[in-house]
Amino acid sequence: MSPAAMIAFGLFLLGVAAGLAQLWLQIWSTDIFAKLAIPDGALIVVALAWHFVAGERRASERLAKNKRLD
Repeated sequence: MSPAAMIAFGLFLLGVAAGLAQLWLQIWSTDIFAKLAIPDGALIVVALAWHFVAGERRASERLAKNKRLD
């Protein structure tokens, strides 16, 4: 598993834990929770995009190395 995928999964787990804590314990006010949840979701999207772009770059390099990219 690539580091970007691990980061995205960790952020997802953090978001789920925060959501459950907010649901059961109401640790934060609603606006503070939204201010925490939105950047968490945005960081997940950035990490997944990084994962896909890096994977495509590696695949293109392998194709170019094997002279299969014409």
